[in-house]
Amino acid sequence: LKLVSGGLKGQKALAGLEMKIPPEWHVYGPTPQGEDVAGFEPTITWDKSLNLKDLTILWPPPLKTEIQEQLSYVYEGNILIPFELTPEKI
Repeated sequence: LKLVSGGLKGQKALAGLEMKIPPEWHVYGPTPQGEDVAGFEPTITWDKSLNLKDLTILWPPPLKTEIQEQLSYVYEGNILIPFELTPEKI
């Protein structure tokens, strides 16, 4: 994992979490509501931050696939998950 800076957008900071997922591995992605799927989507917490007012995760669309005959939404290969971060103070 690598945190990548994206600069500023008004009162928000832009960043991304770069994941390099090894071949034949995957990370589960967000699941559309009402879908019965395998796996758990990732969670990202910033509760230790002393200056974060709000965080919006801009999930890229995951790949819809079947894993062990169950519907799944996954990320594979290299993926960047962008964020908009709103600090308490700039």
